[in-house]
Amino acid sequence: MGFPSIYFDGYYRVLSYKPSPQNDLPLFGDSFMGAAPLPLRDIDLSWESHRILNQKNTSSCVAHATTTGMEILYKQRQNVEKNFNPFFMYALINGGADDGAYISDAMDAAMKYGICEIGSFPSDKVYYKNSLTKTAYDNAARFKLDQAYRCTSFDQIC
Repeated sequence: MGFPSIYFDGYYRVLSYKPSPQNDLPLFGDSFMGAAPLPLRDIDLSWESHRILNQKNTSSCVAHATTTGMEILYKQRQNVEKNFNPFFMYALINGGADDGAYISDAMDAAMKYGICEIGSFPSDKVYYKNSLTKTAYDNAARFKLDQAYRCTSFDQIC
């Protein structure tokens, strides 16, 4: 049984994820990890409980997943929970329409702009890049992703 998908603009889309075009993110591989890959069954993140985000009736799953990843990373590094705004991220990467987004665009935006906290920008609906405020950008600049890597399969990370 496959994932729900539609054929759109010459490619299949699974939910709102768009396959990324060629990008400049370096490949994530064994040399970066510095150790033999682990079987997927040996990776246990159950200790990392996290809030569940609701994308409502939007195509913002990439932004919501990126937000969750940024929150988990922040908690792991700072030992403090921080709630970031998925609709800020979606405004940066949605291309002016509620039509999904590329994961590579989310990683680029997280490195270039960062992600703002809940409360520094509304999180009640879809917004577009031209509606983002200076306050939101300034807040996001405090929470930038240092680096991102492109994975072409689970074999590269597990």
